[in-house]
Order: sequence, then structure tokens, then C-alpha cells
Amino acid sequence: HGWIKEYRTSMKQLGIPAAWLQPPLLDGKHQDLIEDYVLLIVEKIDKWTVNLMHTETQDFTTRQGQPEVDEQGLYGLNYAVIMWEMMNQQVDLAADSGQGAVLARVVGEGCKVLLGTQSHWAQLMQTEYARFTAPSAEGAPPVPVGLEDYVMALTNDMLKSADAAENMLARLEPLVSAKYSSIISASLNEAIDGYVDLAKKCVAVLVGLIFSDLRSVSKQLFTPAWYSQNLVESMIATMGDYMADYEARLNPSLRELLVQDLAMEWLALYLNALRRIPARGFKMPVARERMARDIDCATSFFQQLKPATTSIPNPDEGTGEEPSPGTDDLSILSLIHSILSASPQMIFMDYWAFATTYG
Repeated sequence: HGWIKEYRTSMKQLGIPAAWLQPPLLDGKHQDLIEDYVLLIVEKIDKWTVNLMHTETQDFTTRQGQPEVDEQGLYGLNYAVIMWEMMNQQVDLAADSGQGAVLARVVGEGCKVLLGTQSHWAQLMQTEYARFTAPSAEGAPPVPVGLEDYVMALTNDMLKSADAAENMLARLEPLVSAKYSSIISASLNEAIDGYVDLAKKCVAVLVGLIFSDLRSVSKQLFTPAWYSQNLVESMIATMGDYMADYEARLNPSLRELLVQDLAMEWLALYLNALRRIPARGFKMPVARERMARDIDCATSFFQQLKPATTSIPNPDEGTGEEPSPGTDDLSILSLIHSILSASPQMIFMDYWAFATTYG
């Protein structure tokens, strides 16, 4: 990280006295001086960002040891701290000029750099995820372990960066006129949205890593092994282990999104396995009993994680209410179980309840 020392040394040398911008010294070259000043700052931001992302990319892909841990026990990278130290110092230099146009330009150009780093992180994460989850090729070098730890660290850094951008916006808006305030606001809000969106993509990857680990077990759902083994119980235990790790190291504000994505991914997996069953593929009544146990197990797990909005009604107990389409609960399983449990004479009633709710 020797370049960081160079960056901080250069910062001390970059200050331009405010007197330089006074009219007596400009001699009609006001706009040229502003443009040179902005280009100098942007050049510094670009140079240091390239160095930062090179170092961070190497750490993310090699994964030599665990990420850093902050005072709250959460994983983190160097990205948020250093990136926003650079951004704040360059913006402070621009603010010292007393020129709203300079400040707006520097913020706008800096935010373009931020958006570039976001694209880099998104592509890098997806590349590493594909490499981590792909079948191992014979003779290929081993993929470094610990991707979930670094994705958690990246997720936390994205939220830290979104907070830093919000703080910068609140600090700068009072310093300039409405004309330049709107420009600064648009630039920083675009960066904030990008950080939040990338954090959501990180959560999706974390959930994907769980189900990558469950791939071999999930393939056995509704096969002969399903009747004799507690496959769903095993899957729930694995999800619980991952969630314990995630909740210990991940920003708690993401917990609801994480649980929702996990529930929906598990539901999709279970329903897709159910869809693949051939005609007359169920062994009754044991299939009905096994499915009820699956639902009970999943109900207990997701209610512990998110009791208010993620629930699976007990198939043996009516709720008195029809589930609403588009909600994030798993009540569709109860309706399917009811169809499996219905008599040939009355099945139309259970099917009608299913069809009117889910189409």
C-alpha cells in the first residue's frame, strides 16, 4: 500500500491558495484556470482510484486470510475508507475555491469514478462467483476458499459508501446555489443508488452460495431418497449454519432482504423439484406425510428468522384467510398439500382455492 503514502503526501502539496482565484490575478483567464484546476483534481482521483482498485481486486480474488473486522465485528474492505477519504479531500479542495461551478464539476467527475468502481465490483463478484461454483476441471488450480466472507465485506463496504455519499450531499448542498446544488444532488444520488443496488446483488450472491452448497441434496427431492431421508431437515440445517455466519458479519440492515431472498430461493427450488415429478410419481399416502413434515420444518425455520412476513401455514391447521398473491410468504405449499390430501370428489374445491390465489 505504498501508493497510499504517496497519495497523502501529494495531498499536502496540492492545496491552491484562495487568493489565486481572485480577479486581480486572473487576467481574463478565469475559465481556463477553473478547467485546469478541475482537471488536476480529477487526474489525481483517477490515478489513486486505479491503484486502490488494483490492490482491492488482488485481495478479493486471492482471499489470503479473512477480511478485516471492524469494532462491530462486521467484515470490511479498504475500499470504502480510502475511496471516501480521497473523495472528501478532493471535494474539500474544490469547495475552498469558493466556486460553485468548480465544486459541481469535481463532484460530478468524482461520481463518474465511483460508478466505474461499482461496475468493476459487480463484474468481479460475478466472475468469482462463477469460478467458485463451477465444477472443478481436471488439473485446474484450486479456487481460493472464503468467497462468502469477501462478498459480505464488499456488501458492507457498499453500504458504508452509500452512507458516505449521503453525508457528502448533506454537507455540500448548503454551500452552493440551487443551480449547482441540483447538479451535485443528481450526481451523488446516482452513486448512492448504485451502491444500494450493488449491495442487493451481493445479497443475491450470498444466497446463491448457500444453494450451491445444497445442490447435491436438492437433486434428491421427490426421488426415492426423499421418502427415506430427512432431506429438507438437512437443507434447513445447512441454511441455518450459513445464516449464523452471515448475521455475525453482515450489516444488520440487510437481514430482512437476506431472509426474503433465502425464502424465495428455497421455495423456487422446492417447487421446481415438485414440477419435475412424472405423472403418478407420488407414493401415497407417505408422500403426503413427508411433504407435511417438509412444510413444518421450513415453517419453523423461516418463522424464527422473519416471523412477521415469512410464514408457511401448518397444512393441518386452517388459517381462515386466503394468502394474497404476490406476497413473500410460502403459503403456496399449504395449498399444494391440500390438493394432494383432497378426495377425488372434493379436489375441485382445493384446486379452486389455489387457482384463484396464484393463477
